[in-house]
Amino acid sequence: MGSDAGRIWRAARMPLAIAFVVVMLGVVTALVRGGEDADALDPQSPAPNGTRALAQILAVEGVRSELLYGFDDALAASTGATVIVSAPSIAGAERIADLAASAQRIVLIAPSDEVLTAVDAGVVTAGYDRVDAREPACENADAGVAQRAVTGGYLFEPDEPERRVDVCYEGSLVVVDGDTVILGMGDPLMNRNLGEHGNAALAMRLLGSTESLVWYLPSTSDAALSDGDQSLFALIPDGWKFGAVQLGIAAVFLAVWRARRLGPVVIEPLPVVVHAAETTEGRARLYRRTSDRAHAADALRSAARARIARALAVPGAAPEGNGDALVDAAAKNARIGSGAVRAALFGAAPQSDGELVQLAEDLDDLEKRITKRHQEGNTT
Repeated sequence: MGSDAGRIWRAARMPLAIAFVVVMLGVVTALVRGGEDADALDPQSPAPNGTRALAQILAVEGVRSELLYGFDDALAASTGATVIVSAPSIAGAERIADLAASAQRIVLIAPSDEVLTAVDAGVVTAGYDRVDAREPACENADAGVAQRAVTGGYLFEPDEPERRVDVCYEGSLVVVDGDTVILGMGDPLMNRNLGEHGNAALAMRLLGSTESLVWYLPSTSDAALSDGDQSLFALIPDGWKFGAVQLGIAAVFLAVWRARRLGPVVIEPLPVVVHAAETTEGRARLYRRTSDRAHAADALRSAARARIARALAVPGAAPEGNGDALVDAAAKNARIGSGAVRAALFGAAPQSDGELVQLAEDLDDLEKRITKRHQEGNTT
């Protein structure tokens, strides 16, 4: 058994170590990304993933920017404005639909399919790709002015052929009916990418078509978002969900691979040991169910006499045939009266269930006393 346990441990420790490293990397990544996400697309943040540079350029062009975290405030300010939503899944599909109906143009960053359906975008998620420089390869005027730009993230494709949908940059930018803009990620707008290729031109064209621009960064602490039926699962970014699925698939393949290495499970029959005391007590309970108290008492006493005789090394093959010697030895060892010992080991049959239970308790107490005294004698 010991060698088998060692072999299993040696075979499993490498996968366990890999799993531990993956978990720790995930924790570290979550902590690092948590700090980064605090500045993501914030028009007041100079951080690499902030958008202060873009907000300042738009201000020079006469576009008034307003940063809002509450849904009610964003909805009130959305009339006739361009509204950019950094995390549509946090706000919820119904609220995003209300914003889209009120705003002149809405820009959604990495929206879920539920949000896309709610705003009647006519597109669905088609995949995911790394952020990289791409050509527009579409007829959209804004993308045509910008030309090559750094885009990526989630990719989208139309599911309604009759709709006017411009699919640009391999699906990472979609413009629906001219007033709904969908970006796979917010990278084209961020400080770190604004000077790359045609990103500045693209960002200004997408967000600068109206005099007022509302930056809506949904917050989970917003009271207006707490009265809906949105689940916690909906708040998890789609990228994390995708990563979790990939890790799950990898874990299944790893388990199958290790199973093939270790071979099939070997079924080994093990001996079953049933102690005499358990057998005796089981018979006693059976006798009790049939109201045969005499047989139950005899079973309890016979088993107790046999165990006490072995513990005290009373001579004689059958303790029943050497009752006096057994009673004397038991009374002396347990330091109780011989009359009580004789009543317990050789007394009359109980007349009720209560007396049978009391007999079982007396025999158990007698055995415990003898066993304890016997062990103390051996240690001294």
